[in-house]
Parts: sequence; structure tokens; C-alpha cells
Amino acid sequence: MTDATQALTLEQRLDRLEQLHASSAADTAEIRSILEAARGFFRVTGWIGRLVTVVGKLAAAGMAIWAVIYALTHGGRPPAGH
Repeated sequence: MTDATQALTLEQRLDRLEQLHASSAADTAEIRSILEAARGFFRVTGWIGRLVTVVGKLAAAGMAIWAVIYALTHGGRPPAGH
């Protein structure tokens, strides 16, 4: 191979590497944006999970209080039909 042919080959290889690098950078940016959106989604679902937990605990406490009041006012008998 002559120096001119080798230089052309190196230029072609360098151009190809630059194209691959640009393509890779674009793909990486797209994947990063997808992962950032997923992180936001999981953050919101975490907030919803905490809210559901608090509401569930409040509902359980409310039912326990209702059961105690019902038992005290009805001589300990369960509601009719149970």
C-alpha cells in the first residue's frame, strides 16, 4: 500500500469513526431521556403509594373506632346479618 492509499484509508476510517460517535451520542441522549422519564414516573408512583398507605391506615383506624363504638352501644353484638 502506498502512503497516499494508506492516508486515504485512514481518512475514511476516521470519518467512519466520527459518524459512529455521532450516532452513538444521539442514541445515548435518547436512552438518557427515556430513563429520566421513567425516574419521574417511579417518583410519582412512590408518592401515590405513600398516599394509599396513609389512607389505608386512616381507614383501618376509623373502622376500629367504629367497631368499638358499635360494640359499646349494642351490648357487644355484631351488626345484623353477621
